[in-house]
Amino acid sequence: QKWSFASLLLLVSSLVIVGICVYLFVYGTHKIDTSLVDSGHVTKNDALFKNYDIAYPIFHVEKVDMMVRNYTTHQVDDFLRSLGSNKNDPQAQLTIKYTIMHYDTHTVTIVFHKREKLPSKSEELSHNSVTYDLREQKQLKLIDIFKDRTTANKLFGRILHDYFQHSESDKFTPGELEHLANSKLENIQEFVLGNDAIILYVDPHQPILMQEDKTISIKKDLLSTVLSDAFIAPNP
Repeated sequence: QKWSFASLLLLVSSLVIVGICVYLFVYGTHKIDTSLVDSGHVTKNDALFKNYDIAYPIFHVEKVDMMVRNYTTHQVDDFLRSLGSNKNDPQAQLTIKYTIMHYDTHTVTIVFHKREKLPSKSEELSHNSVTYDLREQKQLKLIDIFKDRTTANKLFGRILHDYFQHSESDKFTPGELEHLANSKLENIQEFVLGNDAIILYVDPHQPILMQEDKTISIKKDLLSTVLSDAFIAPNP
């Protein structure tokens, strides 16, 4: 009864402010809002050729952003070189879009979707998956996330062999399955490093190439003995 209404209101307001601050500290500092990712475009600075549209993500991580931009710029350079003297041909077109497959405080995986049309040739579609370590600011290969690479190679080879051996949608020859069993992680670059699993894009006929209809998701629990500690626990 000794408390005045103004004092009580001040106390309640203070508690609310403290609560908001605690919430922001506990949750806000450990979460990334993907809406903060900007989109960049390769500048069409060629005076003659205009038929390309290239987009790429910007994460405001200096070295990662530079690698992403370099990747898309090189795609344009390769396309222009392949045109040769046909730069002015209106049939020539190049489009690159992207999808962010996974994004946390440690890693990001981007799939670039390329649509390419050269004069007198049919349109070609391709996809390329790239994973970056945001902390170390470098591109990650699948082999980089393991502490015991020899054992990891054997384990992955066995998993790929057994998975596709029992595949109901496709049947593979013993030779193809043996090829899978001898797959080298150093050659597999198309993957998504998720919180609970690792997704591989694998073609049993050519294990180092990405094929959207040949995916395999491997739970991290199966790989806990060979995964590096930094990649075992989920990241916000």
